[in-house]
Amino acid sequence: MVTGAAKRIGREVALTLAREGCDVIVHYGTSVPEAQTLAAEITALGREALVLQAHLDRPADLRRLAAAAQKQFGRVDVLVNNASAFFPLELGNITPKAMQQLFAVNSVAPLLLAQAILPGMKRRRCGKIINLLDISVERPWPSYMAYCASKAALWSLTQSLALAAAPHVQVNGICPGAILWHKGLNKADIRRQTARIPAKRRGEPQDIAAAVVYLCQTDYVTGQKLVVDGGRSVAW
Repeated sequence: MVTGAAKRIGREVALTLAREGCDVIVHYGTSVPEAQTLAAEITALGREALVLQAHLDRPADLRRLAAAAQKQFGRVDVLVNNASAFFPLELGNITPKAMQQLFAVNSVAPLLLAQAILPGMKRRRCGKIINLLDISVERPWPSYMAYCASKAALWSLTQSLALAAAPHVQVNGICPGAILWHKGLNKADIRRQTARIPAKRRGEPQDIAAAVVYLCQTDYVTGQKLVVDGGRSVAW
C-alpha cells in the first residue's frame, strides 16, 4: 500500500513496485482521476490494483483504509507512508489548527496505519514499513518549522516502530532532498538551489522509488533513514 499514490513521488513508487511484481493498493485523498489512471497503468503491467480514498487527518477514515487494504488481498506486505501535508508557517502565524493538520497527516496517520497493519506482518514474520521523511529532520527550516517538527516526529516514530516490529519486520525512513521543484520557485531560485547540490541536479521520483525497492529487498536494515538528496545535506 502506498499512501498519496496518485501523484508525484507516490505515483512513481506505486508503478515501480508494480514493475517489481507487487499488487498495489493505491491510496488517494482527493485526486480521483489520477488515482484511477494509475490503477489502470498498474493493471496493464499485469498486477492487481485497488483504489482506496481516505482523508488521513480523520481517524475513522484511517480505520476504514487499514481494514479495506488488508481485506482485499488478505495481507499487506509493504506499507509506504508517502502522503504528506506541506506548507510554510512563519513564526507569529502558527495556529493550533495548522499544527494539528501537519501532525495528523505527517505523523499520526503513518503511526496509526502501521499500528493497524503491523500485527499481521508480525504474525507472518515478514513485512516492510517505509516512511517518507525529509532532509529537514536534522536541519529544520525556520519558515517551515511546524512541517519540519512533524517530520522529525515521524523519524522518531520510525525508530520506535523498528524496535517494536523486530526481529522479522523492518521499519525505515527515506529522506528526500530536492525531488521535483515546487511550483512557486522561479528560475533564479532553482539555480541557487541546484548550486547547493553536489550532484548539480534535482532528484527525480525514480530516485526515491529505487530507495523504496532497496529497503523492500533487504532484511538487515531497520530503524534507519536513507538520505536521497544528491549530497545536499553534506554540503550544508
